[in-house]
Amino acid sequence: MTPPSLALASLASPPQRTIGTLITAGGLLLTVANLPAAIAQTPHFSPAWSAGAIACIALIAALSVGSRRLPARALHVLWITVPTLGALLLATWAGAYHGADLDTVDPWLRGLLPAFICYPILFVGRVASVVLAVGLCLLPGASTLVFLGEPTSLFASNTVVHLGNLMFLAIMIGLSQRLHDVYARESEVREARRREVWAHTHTERQRAVARLVHDDVLASLSAAVAVEGDPPPVLRDAAAAALAVMSATPAPLDADDVIPLADGARAIHESLSELPADLELCIEPTAATIPATAASALGLAAAEAVRNAVRHARTRPWVTIAVADDPSALRIDIEDDGPGFDQTALPADRLGVRESIVGRVEDAGGRCEIDSSPARGSRVSLRWPR
Repeated sequence: MTPPSLALASLASPPQRTIGTLITAGGLLLTVANLPAAIAQTPHFSPAWSAGAIACIALIAALSVGSRRLPARALHVLWITVPTLGALLLATWAGAYHGADLDTVDPWLRGLLPAFICYPILFVGRVASVVLAVGLCLLPGASTLVFLGEPTSLFASNTVVHLGNLMFLAIMIGLSQRLHDVYARESEVREARRREVWAHTHTERQRAVARLVHDDVLASLSAAVAVEGDPPPVLRDAAAAALAVMSATPAPLDADDVIPLADGARAIHESLSELPADLELCIEPTAATIPATAASALGLAAAEAVRNAVRHARTRPWVTIAVADDPSALRIDIEDDGPGFDQTALPADRLGVRESIVGRVEDAGGRCEIDSSPARGSRVSLRWPR
């Protein structure tokens, strides 16, 4: 279900605001053009009807000032109110007019019909807007039939003229479609540019991290491997495996590359085979694919979870890598029978779990679940997709 805020935003998108501004500008011009007729006819209309007509013009003026600044909700209300009030006035004009020449009068407010019939395209579909426009064009003539009981001498000709206003609606529908297409293309370009910038930033960050790893972390791991007896053998083995993995610099991954889901699982299995863990690979036949960057992220997160188990649980974890066909998904479970830990008690500066595992998986479009508590071991479950 679309959130109300997003629904309102879509009703006042930039293309719609632009079309609304054009319609409002046309309404103001039509008001000026029909001002002499308004001055001549106003004394013959009831005060209530004239007040409604003035209110309608005031709303159009308000739209001309605030169409670019008003909140979506207020703009939406005004877009609906103007043609609704205009329809009410056109439907009642014959009853509100008290002049002697009603048979030969065309109400001055009818001059604003092009604006009235165009506003609905801002809040309803094209077909509905055409139906509403036809109804609006027929209202002035229908008013004479209702209040006089018979058509006036101008009924036939005026009805044809009023229906001619539909060409304005056709023009606005064409402009609206063109603007929406242009805006959609601009949005695609902006999104492509955003992805390009993100990819560049991500690559630069990876290079910086790689430099840090090769300059500092590799030296520390090498020292850990060289020490006899301390640290414990299992930790020394993990350091040796990590050293071997990081010494081979992988080729950069293209953000748009995708690989078969089964191949991604096998690649993760191969990357974890150097670590002190018991591995199990279960693959169901599937044609599903996974972004190469997502497979890499899940593999790195799984490796970090294994190293965490070795470092903190002092045990050899077991890892299950499974590919399911229905639904097409990749699942990695890392379990150990160590002492476990309290997730709520992790210090704020301990970023291994939060960033290297959870953050890395979520950034790749996956999900991470951790089940651990003191004295009953730990289970880290990685899922893709989310």
